[in-house]
This record gives sequence, structure tokens and C-alpha cells, in this order.
Amino acid sequence: VVIGDVVPVNCGETLYVFLAILFGMSVNAVIIGAIASAVANLETEAADFIQRDDALKAYLHRHHVPKELCDRVNDFMSFLWASRGGVRDEFAGYGALPTLLKVAVSEHTHQLAALRNCPFFDFCSEEIVRSLALCLRTALYSLGDVIVQCGDMGREMYFLRKGTVEVGSPDGRVVFATLGAGSYFGEAALFFQQKRNATIRAGGFTEVLCLRKAELDTELRKHE
Repeated sequence: VVIGDVVPVNCGETLYVFLAILFGMSVNAVIIGAIASAVANLETEAADFIQRDDALKAYLHRHHVPKELCDRVNDFMSFLWASRGGVRDEFAGYGALPTLLKVAVSEHTHQLAALRNCPFFDFCSEEIVRSLALCLRTALYSLGDVIVQCGDMGREMYFLRKGTVEVGSPDGRVVFATLGAGSYFGEAALFFQQKRNATIRAGGFTEVLCLRKAELDTELRKHE
């Protein structure tokens, strides 16, 4: 029955209705199957993260870690799930891409923009900047973590992607400045081989892009 009393009355109409119903059921099955598969994948990712989180909590409890530190760990895991879906290393599958695809992706993931916005790389050609963008790696820090320690010999430069950092004295009592997303720090040690002249701590959950001096030197030598 299609609408009201409209019904097939001969073989041709019956065959048409049969094919229409068969097509409709097939489309319905495909849609429901796709939705069920997507939900199952989401549940699998969530279950895997929950399993790892539970194992971590059990480890902390077994070793009698103080509650304050446990709370910091739990907050970080919550941040990791909310911001990245539980993925710690977002570059895990990035290395499998061809070089040209990596460069294209870097233009849309703030890697290339981070270098272009830094005047220390103005002397570099576009080819070098694109190569250096592929060398950037992300690092995560929680509240109070020391990213740069005053007096250490630096070997990395950082580009602040998310969060804030505090530039302060070695003992942490004096804060000279607070940097936000889009800022960079550590360039003096990268270019001039100087010791760190300030201590930089994460002001909250912070994500940075890191460029190592060894990779910078390699790219510069490669391009003469």
C-alpha cells in the first residue's frame, strides 16, 4: 500500500512495488550500517582511552602517589581527551605521507605560519622554511611545568600554539612577562648558542611546537 487505497492490481505494478520496497530497504540498511559502524568506532576509541586512564589511576594508587599529584594527572588526561580525543602524539601517522603532502598539510596546521611569523627566519628562503616546518613537533605541558630552565644550554626553540607561559626568575617568584598563543621563545639559544637567560613555565595546559637546533643546522647545511 502506497497512499490510502492505492494498491498494485496486476503483475507489472506488483513487480514495481516489490523493486521499490527492495531498494528502500537496501538504502535503509546501508545508512543504519554506516551509522552503527561510526558509533562503534567512537566507542572503541573511548573504551581504549578509558582503559589506559584506568590503568594509570591504578598505577598511581598502587604506588601511593599524593592526591594533589593524582589530581594534576587526572586533569591532564581530561585535557588530552577533550583536545585530541586521547591521542598523545598527533604526528604518529604524519611520517607516512609523501613530502609534498606533508608540506601541503603543514600549511593548514599552523606549522608553516609559526615560522613565517617569526622574524628570525626572514633570511631563509621559502624552500628552507617549508623544510623546517616538517621538522616541528608538538609537546604538551601542564600547569607549572618548566619548559625552559634558566642557565641550561638550550637546543630547542618553541612556538606557543595553545595556552600561556610565564617568563620568570629561576626560583619562580618573579614573573617578567606572560606569553600567549602565537608567541615564540628560546630563539637566542637556537641561533647564538647561549645559555637560557630566564625560566619559562606553563601557565596552564600548554601546547608548543618545538624546533631542535640539530634539525635547523641540518637544513641550513643541506641548502648551503
